[in-house]
Amino acid sequence: MKNTDIQKNRIPWISNLRFLALFGVMLVHASFSLLYKYNIDYNTWQIGNFYDSIARFCVPIFFMLSGATLLSKDYDLTDFLKKRFKRIIPPLIFWSLVYIAYDLIFTLNSPFSIKVIGKKVLYAFVHGSRFHMWFIYVLIGLYLLIPILRRWIKHATKKEIHYFLLIWLLTIVYQFPHFDQYLPDITLIHFSGYVGYMVLGYYLSQRSLPSRVISILFILVGTSVTFLVQFTLVLRTIILMNFFMGT
Repeated sequence: MKNTDIQKNRIPWISNLRFLALFGVMLVHASFSLLYKYNIDYNTWQIGNFYDSIARFCVPIFFMLSGATLLSKDYDLTDFLKKRFKRIIPPLIFWSLVYIAYDLIFTLNSPFSIKVIGKKVLYAFVHGSRFHMWFIYVLIGLYLLIPILRRWIKHATKKEIHYFLLIWLLTIVYQFPHFDQYLPDITLIHFSGYVGYMVLGYYLSQRSLPSRVISILFILVGTSVTFLVQFTLVLRTIILMNFFMGT
């Protein structure tokens, strides 16, 4: 079966995963605020921790889907950048302006002035007008890399992709709290970040789908680890560590 036929057959799976990821994003945003409230009872906090844990797959899935769909195609560099940035820059500008206007009208205590507005606009566009806008800035960075990454992955052997993914997983281990003091001080920043999820998404899209039992097992293990680690760390340190909710 040709690769294009495989991709066409998997479009329903991609659509289903995208829907689940969207649902996960809503669930994370609905439950995440509970984790930072200190005036709620213990059981309520654990409910928030549970729902947040079962939805933490959403962001990695989005990046893996981008890798599965975008790294399997060839592009003209200019056409790719124009097409992608036309889809994300206008919404980014629009919603940033909406948030900026809201802050200026309803939350800003200082008097209006050109200087105040200028600083607010500059800060919002440089650092993001809201916390959840971080995703767009990360996506812009990944889009800049995709044409280069596509050239490499098109000619890479399975062994070379395994090599990349292995080092990428090692960078995640390096980020574990307190693990770095037991590991050699090797700089691996070129392999780290969300780019690994894109390569992993592409790699998995080229392989046979795992059985439902294996898939469910991975989901249960991932959710359980996230929930139990957060539960244990908060119980011991009273500190919420975002690392285990972000990888």
